Amino acid sequence: GDNFLPGWVAANYLKEKGLTEQIEICGIGPAGDDIARFYDRCRVITGMVKASKAIRSGIADVIVGSSSCLQFDILADAQSVDSRLIWISKERNVGLPDRTDDPVDKIVQDLVAGAPGAWIRDCEKAGEVAVKAAQGIKRKPKADYLLSEDEAKKEAKKCREDCDLCFNSCPNSLMIGKSLRKVAQEGLGALAKVEEGCYFCHKCEEVCPENI
Repeated sequence: GDNFLPGWVAANYLKEKGLTEQIEICGIGPAGDDIARFYDRCRVITGMVKASKAIRSGIADVIVGSSSCLQFDILADAQSVDSRLIWISKERNVGLPDRTDDPVDKIVQDLVAGAPGAWIRDCEKAGEVAVKAAQGIKRKPKADYLLSEDEAKKEAKKCREDCDLCFNSCPNSLMIGKSLRKVAQEGLGALAKVEEGCYFCHKCEEVCPENI
């Protein structure tokens, strides 16, 4: 999002506790660029335009998010891959309980136990919570959140020849339906060109009558 402060706090915490080899800090967009300037172990994953895609890849145990120029359901994206979301924007919430005044260890305990996330308006506390939660959270392997070739083919078979609402709604005019129907026969490789031009605005998902 638009705030690098939790990353700064988290990086300092990792250094102080000798945890830099155990926990990796990644960044998306401007916040990632800023973190990399003072913490050389930071990895910048992508720009904000593909933030949703990065989250849905399932690589993050904990996501620290704030307001940005893009509008997508960050909590739903995080929950789809069992990542925990710490939301830090002071002016806007995304449906999480306000835990700003709660003790750090209690928030961490709840996140490790399975709570989807917490709204923490104190950036320093958010950074500490993120690191401690990441130490305790046990998630399924990333591959468990991704479709196999067989599952993808089965899903693609639901795509109708007479529809193409996805194409009509796509801001990049990507041939989503045509590519999906190829997936049914050829596998996920048929989506390569679409994937290159996609920035995960979700408009195709919103209009799909088959909920693909």
